[in-house]
Amino acid sequence: STTTDGAGRFELPAAAIGCKAAATGPDSEPMPAVVLRAGSRNRLELGAKGSIEGVVVDEIGNPIKDYTIGVESFTLPTGDRGPFQPKRTPVSDGMGVFVMHDRSPARYILGATAPGRPPTQSSAVNVEASRKTSGVRITIPKGGTASGVVTDRDTNQPIGGVRVSLDGVSGLGGGQSASTDAQGRYTLDGVPPGAFSLRFSHAQYRERIEPLDARGQPAITSNVDLAPRGDGPSSEWTGIGATLMASGDYVAVGGVFEGGPADTAGVKTGDKIETIEGEDMKGATVADGGTRLRGPQGTRVRMTVKRGDGTESFNITRAVIVR
Repeated sequence: STTTDGAGRFELPAAAIGCKAAATGPDSEPMPAVVLRAGSRNRLELGAKGSIEGVVVDEIGNPIKDYTIGVESFTLPTGDRGPFQPKRTPVSDGMGVFVMHDRSPARYILGATAPGRPPTQSSAVNVEASRKTSGVRITIPKGGTASGVVTDRDTNQPIGGVRVSLDGVSGLGGGQSASTDAQGRYTLDGVPPGAFSLRFSHAQYRERIEPLDARGQPAITSNVDLAPRGDGPSSEWTGIGATLMASGDYVAVGGVFEGGPADTAGVKTGDKIETIEGEDMKGATVADGGTRLRGPQGTRVRMTVKRGDGTESFNITRAVIVR
């Protein structure tokens, strides 16, 4: 490597001839690499960062004035997944318009949340150096309602003060939450219209994550019981017993719990999840993968993974995981 002089000239040793080289600068983005030739005919270029402009609307196309937006995930031109960017930016605009500056060239998935509405992801947004990607449109639906009663597993008595919130819908957080009353009742508005999970939290009880599916239902009921925390495990949920992580274009298995369904089926840490129930997972976020793999106890989920140069298929029965 070397540094350019005041006129932008650079010099590398003869050993660099035939190699690919790219220039980098503090306020610029590298352009495609160039094969170096002998002499002074080599020209490397830098590009400015791009930007994203779009609008957030409701289910009938009306602009949403107040919402929060951020980057769920992005994939670099190399195919590598960029580092997670948890920053969320509040927007207040009468026309629902947002602009995101200083975006590195990549394929982005954006996330948006609004009061009383479920977190929503955009379709893929491609950003090029020195250019503005405009016309992005994110629709945040009205969502449905989840309600029910939370009770003590041992005594069957209602539990007040349990926090009920959406879980795993968005890596950016946000979304709606509610608390149970003295009779253990809760009502949560703005839940997603499809599959999602609710998290039930109370300092004296084991945290529970309950998978639900509201497809075709404007309102869904979920009554749950919580186990006293004591000195034992602190959480429970229903799934395949694996953690997930971003890995290039796909979500990968970050780890498997010993003796759990994924472990028993032969799923390995590092497996890249290519499909779940036949649906291509390319470009999916960790939240997408988690939502699809969770489900009621005893139900089965099909998935294929890439392992090395081959592909493995699994049909896994979901179970209650206690940790």
